[in-house]
Amino acid sequence: MVEQLPTFPSLKSSLYRQREDLIPHLPTSLLNIDLQDEWTQTTAAERFLLINDGTFDKILVFATDSNLQHLANNDNNTIYADGTFYTCPSIFEQLYTLHALIDGEMFPLVFALLPGKMKQETLEQKAAKSHRDMREHSDVSLKKDIVLKPLCREVPSFIRDDLEFLNHLPKTVNPNSELITFDIVSLYTNIPHDLGITAVKYWLENTENVIENRLTKEFILASLKLILERNIFYFNGTYYHQKKGTAMGTKMAPSYATLVLGYLEQLLYEKMSHKLHRENTEMELKKWHDSALQMQDSVESLQRKVFRLQHQLKEAEHDKEDLKTRLSQVAGAKLTAGNSNIADLGDKYRPTRIAEIYSETYDSEWTEAMDDAIKLKRGWTEEMIIRNLLIVLQGCFLTCQELAKRQMKTLLSEIFIDIHEADVTKYAEKHIAEVKQLKDARKGTAPDVAITLKEKILAHPVFKKYCTENKHFDKILIGELIKTTYAERCVFVSWLMVVQDPEMYIDEQQREGDPLDKDKYKEYTQSGKKIAFNVWPALYLYKDGPLLIKGVAQPVNKSK
Repeated sequence: MVEQLPTFPSLKSSLYRQREDLIPHLPTSLLNIDLQDEWTQTTAAERFLLINDGTFDKILVFATDSNLQHLANNDNNTIYADGTFYTCPSIFEQLYTLHALIDGEMFPLVFALLPGKMKQETLEQKAAKSHRDMREHSDVSLKKDIVLKPLCREVPSFIRDDLEFLNHLPKTVNPNSELITFDIVSLYTNIPHDLGITAVKYWLENTENVIENRLTKEFILASLKLILERNIFYFNGTYYHQKKGTAMGTKMAPSYATLVLGYLEQLLYEKMSHKLHRENTEMELKKWHDSALQMQDSVESLQRKVFRLQHQLKEAEHDKEDLKTRLSQVAGAKLTAGNSNIADLGDKYRPTRIAEIYSETYDSEWTEAMDDAIKLKRGWTEEMIIRNLLIVLQGCFLTCQELAKRQMKTLLSEIFIDIHEADVTKYAEKHIAEVKQLKDARKGTAPDVAITLKEKILAHPVFKKYCTENKHFDKILIGELIKTTYAERCVFVSWLMVVQDPEMYIDEQQREGDPLDKDKYKEYTQSGKKIAFNVWPALYLYKDGPLLIKGVAQPVNKSK
């Protein structure tokens, strides 16, 4: 039996089957051409694909580097060009080649596959080609929509349809809320290509495990650009090529527009959130700062009060016993006119009660005035405020002394009519009982008079002179202190002291640098043996008389 060779169709079919097992399928359109890796090189791994440009009008140019050198250095410096419409892959229109003479032989060196023929196409051919491109474009758009839809779910504001919107409302919107809607006019036609591609790129880069790994970001963006720039559609008997805006009529248009709006929302949200976060942070920091300052002022004020109370508590029993001893001594003294050692128990404002008012003024009004001055935040130190508080007290006392002396002289002059001033004292000594009644009457009216004296005392030349001559005087600080209840209290207690018989005495003999007499003065906030500055003067029943209330002084720090 003689073996028979297969027929040509059988051989051709067999060869094609074997070829399909070894190499990728041949592309069916220009859109499907994707040459990668070894398909851009020769079998010797030398670069072969020079140009791969265009989409619907794709051009491919093939040549090796050695071929280009031969083309540039041929025998007669002549390049021969030739084109054919027949020996060419079916999806291209023309194979164009460049030839050159090498050692007397003609060789093809550069090969170009071109999409367009150099011949006139009929209207029917153009229409058929447009239909084919539109079908291919529609297929790509559909596939692109499948890719983009999962990204839409990553847009925070994305809602798929009306049903999802209605289901979404009860979860996030209060029933009493008013809904406001708005629409973007001509959205599709007003999205620039570069903005759309940037938006899709943003969602690709900021989402994970949404797109299949086999689809690279570069491929997705390139195919998106193809759809946007090569959109051909048929309308009212005419074919149109859309150059701007979203590709109208494509499957991917809604998903594409959603991603663009989501991208713009993210940009706006990031900008506004940073601004709001910064403003809120600054506001909160300011609140914390103000609160911290207030807390610091309160803590410092409480610390001062606690320290003073600790000192007062520590010496309270000692002072109590000491006062009892002194009063017992006074009670046993000889009764004489003008002797205040014997207290009139029926007198509401006897010296011991005035001493209590004097002490309460330091504990209460003095402390409040100190705190108020600190809160003004004028840069005054605690020592400066203390010194000026003392100026107010001593100024009030000296002024009340002056007014009391003048008042008594006036009263005596009115009683002893037409008597020379030098003889007033002599006549007063003759009428001790009558003068005592006069002094008792003044003492009885003293509380009511003292209440009305504040403005008169603080505006008196004696008060002003004493203040301005003091080296620690601060005009603004004194101006603030005389507005306080502390100044009013100083006037009140000073007037009560100067109308006593004899008048009570505020110590003014302690000087800075003198030894601290702890029998007469308490330590303020630190221990020491010498006086740094006076805080509150000691109070005596009269000058050089028994001590009623210890003073307060700040010693020089031991460590200095």
